[in-house]
Amino acid sequence: MSDTLSRYAAAEIRAELGRQRLSGLALARRLGRSQSWMARRMTCVVPMTLADLADIAEALDRPVSQFVDAADSTPAAS
Repeated sequence: MSDTLSRYAAAEIRAELGRQRLSGLALARRLGRSQSWMARRMTCVVPMTLADLADIAEALDRPVSQFVDAADSTPAAS
């Protein structure tokens, strides 16, 4: 995933965590991952892969498209 798309997806995931009243730690546990694994992806220190995004979407019971659709329609910076 591009850096811009990873940042957008991370922001959307944080918003969904807020809606579901979950912490990053709770999500990491659902994924069977460490808190640091989750934090590195949510802060874009480690780029999020499509596989990561698919796993996260499944853990949150949301479609992957929720985390990337609006980013696709955002005009590219010139």
